Amino acid sequence: MKKITYFFALLFAGVMLVQTGCNKDEDTPKGIKLVVVKRSTGDLYTVDKTTGDLTEIGSLTINGEPLTGLRGLVYDPDTEKCYGGATNHGGRGFYTINIKTGVATLLNEDTAEDWDGIADMILAADGNVLVNLYSNIVGESALVVFDKTTGDDGTHNEINDGDEDIWSTGGLTYGSSASQVIIGGNHEIYFANTTGLVSDTTALLPTANIDDEDVHVMDLEKDTDGTIFAMLYEYHDMDQYLVKLNTNTGEITELSVLTTAGILTGYHCLAFIPASKLP
Repeated sequence: MKKITYFFALLFAGVMLVQTGCNKDEDTPKGIKLVVVKRSTGDLYTVDKTTGDLTEIGSLTINGEPLTGLRGLVYDPDTEKCYGGATNHGGRGFYTINIKTGVATLLNEDTAEDWDGIADMILAADGNVLVNLYSNIVGESALVVFDKTTGDDGTHNEINDGDEDIWSTGGLTYGSSASQVIIGGNHEIYFANTTGLVSDTTALLPTANIDDEDVHVMDLEKDTDGTIFAMLYEYHDMDQYLVKLNTNTGEITELSVLTTAGILTGYHCLAFIPASKLP
């Protein structure tokens, strides 16, 4: 009798374990989706991480109109919302977004014109949002923490190497630790601390297709396995690519061509979001 009871106890425990695992699937890499947003329309897409193919799943709006001009997007598991930032060529401002419905709320419209567009963003160590933007306050690219409740922007810390200021073309993700970030540049990426002090640089290696005189790193996003996805824009050829980057060697692995008609028709906002939170 004891053996039979023990057997059913084990069976019950096994069933509970399987059920618990299924319920938490959204917390595994398979339950997290890579997304992008079309700059000119605010349309939201999931990305096939192997082929780079896009699947439209929804759209982002503000006051019933398309939210255009977005360049940065990050998901916050604490609030279960996204935060986004736009260029000064449309949609200018810092937003909170219900990614399930696509409805955005403007938190900071930058009435003082303290920055010329937000280029990318990640969650800051304190739970707020760390932003890469071009600052009109310091006159250079800068890292700035935005309060996710009020939308207020904090100190504008210019990106520099200790001697010279550095212009960032966009892109921001974490490096090897929470105290190191990777920032996009022209033909290169920078390794810096969270206040913008650059300590190292990796030059990007051209490919058969990505060989423009100016190749701008515009978006960066790190997967759970450490893979870095990026969007690269050939300024003169006007082509935009989705790629994987080896941040140590600068090697580029092409995934797909996103546009051949200029960045205004392109995509931004690389972000990883739980599948259950998407439309």
